[in-house]
Amino acid sequence: MAANMNGQPESPWRDSGTSVDVVAYLKVLRKRKWMILIPLLVVLPLSALVLLIQHPSYEATAILLIEPANPRVVKIEEVHTPDHSREYYKSQYALLKSEGLLGRVVDTLSNGAPVTPAPSDTDSLAELIDRLKTRAKEAVQRLRETLGDPSPVVAFDPQEVVRRERIGKLQRSIRVEPVGMRLVHVTIVNPDPRRATTQVNTLAETYVAQNLEAKLSASEQASIWLEDKVQELRAELQQSEAALQAFIAEHKLVPAGLNDKPLVAVEEFKNLTAAYATYKADQVALQAQRRELAQLRKQPFDKLLASVASQMNSPLVDALRQRYAELQVEHGVLLENFKPRHPKVLAVESRMQTVQERITGEIDKYADQLKSENALIAQKVRMFGGRINNKKGEIIASNEDLEAYSSLKRDIDAKRRLYENLLNRMNETEVTKSLETNNVRLYQRAAVPVQPVPQRTLLKFLISAMVVLSFGVGMAFAAEMIDNRFKNLDDVEHYLRIPFLGLIPSYSNKHLSGLVTIEEPRSAVADSYRILRTNLQMMATQRQIASLMITSAVAGEGKTTTSANLGVSFAQLGWKVLIIDADLRRPALYKQFSVTNEAGLSDVLSHQADVDNLIQNTGVHNLRILTSGPIPPNPAELLNAHRLRQLCEHLQAQFDLIIFDCAITLSIPDTLLMASGIGGLCLVHNPDRGEKGGVETAKKMLERANANILGIMFNNVRLKTSTYGDYHYYSSEYTVSQYKKIQS
Repeated sequence: MAANMNGQPESPWRDSGTSVDVVAYLKVLRKRKWMILIPLLVVLPLSALVLLIQHPSYEATAILLIEPANPRVVKIEEVHTPDHSREYYKSQYALLKSEGLLGRVVDTLSNGAPVTPAPSDTDSLAELIDRLKTRAKEAVQRLRETLGDPSPVVAFDPQEVVRRERIGKLQRSIRVEPVGMRLVHVTIVNPDPRRATTQVNTLAETYVAQNLEAKLSASEQASIWLEDKVQELRAELQQSEAALQAFIAEHKLVPAGLNDKPLVAVEEFKNLTAAYATYKADQVALQAQRRELAQLRKQPFDKLLASVASQMNSPLVDALRQRYAELQVEHGVLLENFKPRHPKVLAVESRMQTVQERITGEIDKYADQLKSENALIAQKVRMFGGRINNKKGEIIASNEDLEAYSSLKRDIDAKRRLYENLLNRMNETEVTKSLETNNVRLYQRAAVPVQPVPQRTLLKFLISAMVVLSFGVGMAFAAEMIDNRFKNLDDVEHYLRIPFLGLIPSYSNKHLSGLVTIEEPRSAVADSYRILRTNLQMMATQRQIASLMITSAVAGEGKTTTSANLGVSFAQLGWKVLIIDADLRRPALYKQFSVTNEAGLSDVLSHQADVDNLIQNTGVHNLRILTSGPIPPNPAELLNAHRLRQLCEHLQAQFDLIIFDCAITLSIPDTLLMASGIGGLCLVHNPDRGEKGGVETAKKMLERANANILGIMFNNVRLKTSTYGDYHYYSSEYTVSQYKKIQS
């Protein structure tokens, strides 16, 4: 499966979005075939064994009828009444498989004898596994006791252990199937048809009996509770009645007229309040008239006369006012004809004075009348106010007595009603608890089955095979998804953005020393090195590269073997090649060619020896070697780009290509220090040893060190399980279909 630009596995869908890359799927299945085959090889024989040793099973079915209500014998509501909701029926279905009910069934079938395993209990593999689990638990308990474990260990009676096993087996063999809401099919599966029939009929009968027992038990418990509550309420009622009688005697009340007494007092209080309000209003009105009259008397007589006439409403004052008006008119006429001191004018003024004095006298009498009336009304207001206060105290005292009396009376009435209701319910319960009515009944007993249940062995085996196969395939694809290694060649170039130079197949010939290009020059592995040589040769020619670094991200990826075989391949081409072991920490190149490592590159870089004197022959024509020499204490200080550049310039006059076998990149800085001084770099990667994340990190580190990365090659690739191309080789014949793009 290819990877996208971010390094995540690509979908098996092609770019068109309409077809599936079946080949990619098949390659994944081929690569992970053991994850599929091992579960199949383990599970399928076990499934076949289990299916073959199974005995025929028989089903016995009894039918139960669950009514929504008990049969109505009397018109009295019973204590235990069924529910009409779906939850009620669901709970009944669950009760049919409950351990309590099944325990009673097991006890009934054993008839009080010691519970022992039935002969058929050992016929089922599931029961055998359960028995083994029980034995294992017992062994663990005994071991804990032997080791002195302080934690408490529950010791079970062997008879109880067997009983629980039978309950568990019976529970697994039950199937409850509702038909509508009321009918329930109860089925038990057992290898013995008669035993299955006995078990299911016993289960149905026990369930019906248990439901009736629950109803009778509820009625009995309710009757006992009601009897206790009736006695308790009778005692409380007697105490309350005695308290009421004591209250009446203490306050000298007459219960017959006690309720009317507050009503009469309230009515009298209302009348007194109304009279008081009337007199109070009259008093306020008189006081207002007196204030108004006092203000009017301060005004001139003409204005006083005009205002007081309407207020007094007196015929005499009205007549005097009219007479005074006539005299005023006559006085005016005389003034027009006579002088003010004329006798006629004076006579009219005398008569006007007399009328004015009479009017003033009437006003004084009216003021005295108002004063007398105000005093009388004030006396009545005070009188009614006192009577109201007295009546209010009388009402308050009466209300307190009435409230206390009413409270005691209400308490007695409430207890009497509750007492009567409980007494009636107790009598009804006494009647109904003896009625053995039941809303559940055995509608149809189970008959002994004649034909066994179809085993469907082949179907079960195929289903188990499909499940195991699906599990294996799922695990294979899951492993492929989480596998962070390179999947194919496109994945390499998309992820790293560098050319793919080639791959070297794995080979396991123990007699080979590693130089396969010398020992088996006609093998497919040697040809793979030659293909790698060809690609590097084209790049070296195009970019004028005379020195080449070989490195890897982590150890064990085969960089030294690649350096040696690549040097041999270039030498076989006629190039003069020098291989330099630049791994000054773990040198190994000298072992490939069986040469000494007493002096080498470390001596040259430390200026202790001349390089021309340290170059050794390898036994291969045109191929020479400069070993690493003694391991220095400071390799990072010796290996720097400037020194290596000078060394390469000196050696290029003698050799066509200089190959440096360098240290690994991720954990050692040596390669990064010398990277910019070498013409080109080739990364070696073993897909089984490193992940692509490590390769990408090494590539970025080398790029930051200004290395000229030519590309990457894969080493020790297992072609039979890989997805890197189609390699088929026999002796020296092979095909490399994935190299078409590289060679082009």
